[in-house]
Amino acid sequence: MVGISAILLCEHCLLLHAATLVRDGQAVLLAASSGGGKSTSARRVPSPWSAPGDENCLVIPDGSGGYLVSVLPTASKIAAGQEGLFWNPTLAYPLKAICILKQADEDTIESFPQSQAAVCMTNSFSQATWNQFHLMDKELQNEMRTLSFANACTLVRKIPVYLLNATLTGRFWEVIEQKLFR
Repeated sequence: MVGISAILLCEHCLLLHAATLVRDGQAVLLAASSGGGKSTSARRVPSPWSAPGDENCLVIPDGSGGYLVSVLPTASKIAAGQEGLFWNPTLAYPLKAICILKQADEDTIESFPQSQAAVCMTNSFSQATWNQFHLMDKELQNEMRTLSFANACTLVRKIPVYLLNATLTGRFWEVIEQKLFR
């Protein structure tokens, strides 16, 4: 994974710690730290939404200024030996938006500054790759941090990023729909 991550960064891709929600064939990522509610939120979305991934995804430039999202199997399920998990590298969804998930008392969505979004995406990359960093020498660690930040800056200039304040019992997907799908 260390080599793959380094190669992907050089191709302007980012491995992110984020849940992938899909509606109308388009992906909306929910990024948050571990324990921030990604999996819980992914389990709650009703049809016509789907949640093909609740932990990690690969964000890939599509060659036309946009990005595609490829969902990776949940690492904890792999570590637990769950069978039937696989990654289909040919299945990818156009990325419509990224939501920084924050637990709140009311479901709302608001614009998020690009500078803060770039830092959040860099942190999301770090969370997705944390178990690999101890295997790298310091020079490679620094190079990967620099590339991940550069790629995150490019990503948030091209894809809208929002702060999604979500409750544990509300209908957060409706505020996403109102902002992005209507």
